[in-house]
Amino acid sequence: MYRLIALCSVLFLLSCTKEIDNDSTTPYQFTYPSYFPELYDSDLNPTTNQGVELGRHLYYDSILSSNGRSCSSCHNRESSFSVSIFELNGVTTSVPPHINLAWNPNYNWNGSEEILDVLCIGDFGQDFFNTNMDSLRERFKNHDYYPEMFDATFGVSIADEDDNKIQLYVSYAVSQFMRSIISSNSKYDQYLAGDYQFTDDESNGYTLFNSARTACFHCHGGALFTDNKFHNNGLDIDHQGVHQGRYLVSGDQSDIGKFSTPTLRNVELTAPYMHDGRFSTLEEVIAHYNTQIIPSPTLAIELEPHVLGIELSDQEQSQLIAFLKTLTDYSLLENENYENPHFVQ
Repeated sequence: MYRLIALCSVLFLLSCTKEIDNDSTTPYQFTYPSYFPELYDSDLNPTTNQGVELGRHLYYDSILSSNGRSCSSCHNRESSFSVSIFELNGVTTSVPPHINLAWNPNYNWNGSEEILDVLCIGDFGQDFFNTNMDSLRERFKNHDYYPEMFDATFGVSIADEDDNKIQLYVSYAVSQFMRSIISSNSKYDQYLAGDYQFTDDESNGYTLFNSARTACFHCHGGALFTDNKFHNNGLDIDHQGVHQGRYLVSGDQSDIGKFSTPTLRNVELTAPYMHDGRFSTLEEVIAHYNTQIIPSPTLAIELEPHVLGIELSDQEQSQLIAFLKTLTDYSLLENENYENPHFVQ
């Protein structure tokens, strides 16, 4: 219910909020390889150096909550800005990583949010931050540097805004930071640049990945290793509750059991796997596609020829995993632009 109320408030604010136009800000310079698609930045909330820095501070700060949580509580940098598992009201969810989100057309496993700039609004509710807005306003008002940072970024006196606008500006800032998190320096990227040579296993795994035999590339192809679409990948024969996936958003029965294709970049770091975290290891994921694909009316057409499994040998499974591990970008874990600013409240 809170999320519904928050969404209505957000839609109202978006309808009456002008585009951020602060002449004192500096446009953020995105850096990514030429083989990446063109990045989408927000006209309503353009990414700036000031906004990214404010968002980075807020992302790691429990000041937003009454329970000690921060965005980083569920999006650990060491796990490619994800977390092993999240449980809410008895429902287990795997948390997608916050990387390369600037290219996503929608967010959450069922695509329930289409605007990155307001993705964080629902987190102020009782299920996550359980934010006391009166307390937050006072903490912002008395903080050493947040008033100055909000003014420099958005030209507002944050403590004087109403509850909805405080949440909106916080979400704007955090989304700018999330938009800046780009992962593009894996062994695979170095291979494309001619700076790394695949091992035999990695090379064979790369060939398997892009073969008609496995069909991996159909949903996980391209520079981002996701088609940013929704698919039923044969996990269940019957879909109930949250397992109905995209159907819960679209109401279209052809979407039952379909979930957003996750990026395979940094997949080595983001266990467990699938929307409900049912698989703990990459070996289990490959085993699913190898022998356990379950047919159902909405099964991805790409998997229909493989309902009996892709039948890889043990060696081929290991080779495929070897390639998947070349997608790990260890520099992401060391990039000072994404680290916790380590301030003391």
